[in-house]
Amino acid sequence: MSAMDRTARIPGRQEAKTMRRLLMSAQDAARALAISERTLWGLTKRQAIPSIRVGRRVLYDPRDLQAWINRQKAKAPRRPAAGSVEPGLVWPKEQQ
Repeated sequence: MSAMDRTARIPGRQEAKTMRRLLMSAQDAARALAISERTLWGLTKRQAIPSIRVGRRVLYDPRDLQAWINRQKAKAPRRPAAGSVEPGLVWPKEQQ
């Protein structure tokens, strides 16, 4: 009997493979946010980013991460379109 046969005989196994995960590990959340795990831990410790403790594990709800991203976008200053700045006003140079 092949591994595929054993998998097919267990009810619900195939659905579990295709089901979307409800919570993400710190590693997956950091990867999804394109930040380091260390940065994620700092944000978590300061309670700047929502997390859920399950036993010793710290997990992240993807919907909470998206809401956090949206809040960060709302806080960020918007760079004006070229030519739309009033004469005499200077937008700060980007750090390099």
